Amino acid sequence: MNNAIRIYLTSVLTTFGIGLIIIFFSLILIGEFYWLYSSYKIGSFWMGLIGVSPLGIFTAPIGFYSLFFGMPNWLMLWFL
Repeated sequence: MNNAIRIYLTSVLTTFGIGLIIIFFSLILIGEFYWLYSSYKIGSFWMGLIGVSPLGIFTAPIGFYSLFFGMPNWLMLWFL
């Protein structure tokens, strides 16, 4: 009985963890696409180039933030 509960809890926690990972990477992907869309919308080649470079790990959270709260002023000043 104890072993069955342990196996059940392990599978539930594993499924929950995998679900959180999928949600996290989905949000990062949405943020990255919004960053690239914003670079196209404002016509900034350098913003798009940074978005597809390895620096995308930093641009994706900013893009996700911008999706809900608008693009930060410091970001507009850098790329316009």
